Amino acid sequence: MTNSLTLVGHEIVQSRDNVNFLSGFMTLEKSLNFFDLAHQHFSASLTRTRQVKKYYHLAGFTVCLHFAGEVLVDFLTSALCHLETEPTMSCDLTIGIWDSASTDVPPMEFPWANGAFTMHGSVVGYNCERIHTVFDPRLHILQLFDHERSVALYWVKDRGKCPWWVGASPFQFILHWWMKTRKHQLTHAGAVGYSNGGVLFAGKSGAGKSTTALSCMKAGMKYVSEDYCLLSDLPQIRAYSVYNSAKITEKTLSLFPELGKHIENPERPKGDKACVFHYKFQPQNILFSFPLKGLLTLKIFDSKDSWIEPIDPKEAVASLAGTTLWQLANTGPSVFHHLKRVAEAVPCYRLHLGRDLTQPPKLIEKLCLS
Repeated sequence: MTNSLTLVGHEIVQSRDNVNFLSGFMTLEKSLNFFDLAHQHFSASLTRTRQVKKYYHLAGFTVCLHFAGEVLVDFLTSALCHLETEPTMSCDLTIGIWDSASTDVPPMEFPWANGAFTMHGSVVGYNCERIHTVFDPRLHILQLFDHERSVALYWVKDRGKCPWWVGASPFQFILHWWMKTRKHQLTHAGAVGYSNGGVLFAGKSGAGKSTTALSCMKAGMKYVSEDYCLLSDLPQIRAYSVYNSAKITEKTLSLFPELGKHIENPERPKGDKACVFHYKFQPQNILFSFPLKGLLTLKIFDSKDSWIEPIDPKEAVASLAGTTLWQLANTGPSVFHHLKRVAEAVPCYRLHLGRDLTQPPKLIEKLCLS
């Protein structure tokens, strides 16, 4: 005799596949219910304060940031202000943004248990193909995204308790989830060049991405990214600017003292990086996108001179995908395969970084103009 269940008027025979189906159905239902609950809180916050809408043009798509109140506006838009555009009736993505401290809308009661998170805060049982849910229990920041509706929600308990780096590269997870379905990948890499072509440079924290980007800007090249950019897919791969921010160590800041007067977080904790927004003092040096002409991995050497050598695309994609997968939530194999296609489509090199900061820009410029 076979046990059976009834779900939405259909008889389902129990098996491993059916258990997986039921589990997925229940996860979708829970995820949707929680998303709708969060949206109710956002809607309630809109009735208690002034609404602010900002629009941005990102890689050919339009994003609307819909704020309840003004407390979070400057904090979450300074890194994006170079992409701001005119209001429009039709948007490809809308993000509802609110906080509890300034709107007096109480925080939600979260239905999950303490510790029910992965490394990046993905909430176990509340993520599926349609809905993504990430919660940071330390900072009390909640991010949700509904693929079907192209609507995201971003909640902060208290703006005053958010560290500076949240505003330096906001909405990372949401932009990653959304763009992934549009054949663009949010990628942890620097990008500099000219309108007719540029290069990407990959490497873990401390590999020299910021120093290299700043050196290239000082030499007259244009800036697309210091930390994160968007990469389109074949047939024509382009790198697109997302943030105009730069996160700079004390050592790098000592090499570029002219940036000192533009630091946004002068009273940062000891050991924290300094943050600047290039658009506020050198908007002419920001480029929105370029066709990709090369991929570099960076390696610091204790020598005066810098040099470039060709490498296998496998080595390049390992560097590029390694840090990207590490820093983003709910990635999956599609991220690796996208970056693999990028690495196989353009020449790949290792850039050995010496102490003379004038040399890397010259080497990079040759690749950009080739």
